[in-house]
Order: sequence, then structure tokens, then C-alpha cells
Amino acid sequence: MPEKTGQAKPEKLLMRKVVFEGKAMKVRVDTVLTADGKRSTREVVERNDCIAVVAVDAENNVLLVNQFRTPLWKNLLEIPAGGIEKNENVETAVVREMQEETGYKPTKVVRLCGFFFSPGYSNEYCHLYYAAELSYQPLSAEDTAGIELVKLPEREIMEAITSGKIQDGKSIAGLLYYLEFKKNNPAGLAASPDKAPGKEEILKKAWDEFHALPFPEHPQDEVLADLYADLVLENREIAGVVKSLLQGKEINKTQLFLNDDLNKKLHNYSPPDNTLRKSQQNLIEYKNRLDKMVKLILELYEK
Repeated sequence: MPEKTGQAKPEKLLMRKVVFEGKAMKVRVDTVLTADGKRSTREVVERNDCIAVVAVDAENNVLLVNQFRTPLWKNLLEIPAGGIEKNENVETAVVREMQEETGYKPTKVVRLCGFFFSPGYSNEYCHLYYAAELSYQPLSAEDTAGIELVKLPEREIMEAITSGKIQDGKSIAGLLYYLEFKKNNPAGLAASPDKAPGKEEILKKAWDEFHALPFPEHPQDEVLADLYADLVLENREIAGVVKSLLQGKEINKTQLFLNDDLNKKLHNYSPPDNTLRKSQQNLIEYKNRLDKMVKLILELYEK
């Protein structure tokens, strides 16, 4: 095998199809052209960001939750974790999930790091936090009735991992990171090693993910070509807005709007053959992703 050097080459998206959409996730199939020119498919699970918490009480016990996991048909011992609700601040989600799953509310919340769960098939991103100064203030929530609270002495963390008592990936990663961070920081966890993501960090992450997928190819159809040109202009407008925001500059607020007229034209046109219908679908999907970017910018900067 020849030596591999340099940057990895991205794949080219040929077609995208959503095959399932549920309450907590969406499954899509991407048809791609690989770096060596071969056609292949990628099955992708789309999920919103989530949080996980290493919570430590006054007696240096780590708070864990023992809960039944249906895919495995058995109980797992895990650190508290859960999804981030729409328009919810990450740290607010940490406090809420702690109260719902453990009954304890933390007054000290410190961000440790973040990571992707399973990038081979999912885009789910986890924000890892440390929580302390706990007081018992439970909140009721759906799907928490069967959860059992377990307090594990901090000194027993490594044994619980190596013995297989803890098998959950995020819990192993989170607990090991916590132990390493605590060992290498004499001041302890009084201050955050990394601030919670601000507007610019959230926007940059979303924009990088948006541009990870290529722009649609120029369609071989007069009507679609005109709509393609409109989409190019809209993309440039939004790119300029994002660039200005990331540089801390003022923006022209009139540039931030959803171009529903272009959406209607894209959906109402009836291409004469299947090839052009695929081109139309690619334009529609890109427009949908562009609209999501506009909505995110409005949520972040119009408050």
C-alpha cells in the first residue's frame, strides 16, 4: 500500500434522500462519488446536539444513572445525558437534564470539551460538562421513571471502567477526561477550561458543516438554470453575511430573509425528464439547507 500523505479528499454528493423521519432522529441515504471515482452510498443518522455531565457531589461521588437501553435489551450505567431542546442554552440543558435524571440541581457548571458520538454514521455532537455544588431539586420528565441513581466513589472510576461495569462510550470518555483534567489542573475545576460556545462558535460550526456538502451542478435546463443563478446569488449574499458576523462586523439586516419566492418557483416547476428532476431536487435540498442557515442567523443575532 502506498504511503498516504496530505489532507483527506472529500467525497462528492450526487444525491440525497431522507428514508425515515422520527421524533428524535432522521435517517438519510447519500449517494456519493468517492475520492477514487467510485459511486457509493452512505447511510446517515441525523440528530440534534446533546449534553453529557460528569456530576460530583460533596463526598466526591460521581452521580451515575442506571437505565434500560432497548437496542441492547439490558441496563447500562451511564453519566447523565440528554438532548438540547429547541432554543435552549447548552448550560440550561445541563441543569435541566441533571434535575430530570438525578434529581440534583448544580450551581457550578463547567464545560470540559465536546466530541462527535459516531461520525461514521451520525452527525450527533455531544457537549461534555462538569457539574458540582448539588442540591436536591428534582424535575419530572418523560421516560425517566425507570432510571435508578447510583453514586460511585471517584476513586472507583477506573476499576468500574476496566471491569466492564461501565460500558457506555460517552461515559467512559467523559469520566476519563474529567480525571485527566483534574490531575493536570492544580486549581481544580473552579474555572472553565473552555467557555461555553458563543454565537460566533455556533455559527462557524454550522457554516463549516453547511459547506462540507458541495454546491449543486449547473442544470441542463433553461428554467432550472435561471433558478440556479438565483440560488448562487442568494448563497453569496448569505456567505457575505456570515463572513461579516464571524469578523465582528455590522451587517445589513435587509439581507436576512427567507426567499420564499425562489422556493415556490423551485417546487412548482415540472421538469420534462428524470435527470432534470434530480437536478431540481438537488437545488431544492440546497435551498432548504440555506434556509436553515438563515433561520439560525436570525435566532442568534435577532434576539
